[in-house]
Amino acid sequence: MALLSLGKAFLQEDKAAEALPYLKRAVGAGPTSWRAYAFLADAELRQGSTDEAIQHAERALELGHGQAENVQPFLAGALARRGEKDRAIAVLQSYVKEHPADARVTKQLENLKSASIGNGIAEAQETSEEIDDAAMVEAASRTEISNWLPPDIDEKVPAVEAGANCKLDYVLRETGKRIEEFVETVDPLYSD
Repeated sequence: MALLSLGKAFLQEDKAAEALPYLKRAVGAGPTSWRAYAFLADAELRQGSTDEAIQHAERALELGHGQAENVQPFLAGALARRGEKDRAIAVLQSYVKEHPADARVTKQLENLKSASIGNGIAEAQETSEEIDDAAMVEAASRTEISNWLPPDIDEKVPAVEAGANCKLDYVLRETGKRIEEFVETVDPLYSD
């Protein structure tokens, strides 16, 4: 979390080169953290490494499922910058379908569509460069890192056996026993 916070701070100061080592270490320390991959993608793109940025953004989306959906506009911008405007448009259309009220991304989609009709790749790249960083900064601000939760705590959901049930009476009785056992264990410590 500390590495991720340092990397994020450098990105907010527009110091991608300084952010990269921290974000790479954050990914190494937390390989299932979609946030680390999202910030690393931003830093890579700012350093001109479009392919790596796309790879990391896709990994963030894969790991984060619905929580990382705000990375989609960034990914679309990176794809457009690489010249994959059709794929970028498809990514944005998918995002806008789920978030029709997001005017910024709707405008990004319109600009990309008009760029694909107009001057082609050069204009699409220019349009994406204007929006990439703004999209990632907004995505990052929507996914603020809590100081008290372990990273990605809500993303690791244990498997549940289909058809499994629990007997409430049994659970309450056994929980009660454990509480009594705990109190008995702790009580002598405080009676001295």
